[in-house]
Amino acid sequence: MAKNEVNEKISEEKQKELINLKNRIVKLKEISGTMLTESQKRVNQEIATLEKKWETTRESLEKLGSSTGEAWHEITASVEGVWEELSQHFGKAIKQFKKEGISFRDKWEFYQDSSKKWRWRRTDLDDQIVGSSHAGFSTREECEENARRHSYEA
Repeated sequence: MAKNEVNEKISEEKQKELINLKNRIVKLKEISGTMLTESQKRVNQEIATLEKKWETTRESLEKLGSSTGEAWHEITASVEGVWEELSQHFGKAIKQFKKEGISFRDKWEFYQDSSKKWRWRRTDLDDQIVGSSHAGFSTREECEENARRHSYEA
């Protein structure tokens, strides 16, 4: 793979990660809209800082995509730094939500696999899979029953 192709691949991967993070920021904003005034104010301050960090990261990625040679190496180091700050601040924002008494419910997904068996998967706020069925089920009801044994509540 040529150096430019590698650069483009890295940039594309980071762009996808950045879009995913933006979606998580949007989720946080939706949740903050349901909070009481004082709590909402504190959480919104965290979200505003998080959005600024996100924008800085996006700008760094744009520069990375158009750079070559030594400049590319320098910008790559810069991107890694701002990316780390963004990730740390996202964690800080989540802690602030929890401090304000907001707990995040996992998302449960029920789906049919390629052999038409029902399965479930559980993801957290970061869209990380934190649980899944280890077998396929003939009906959705059987699948949901199995999920209930793993904390699913309809």
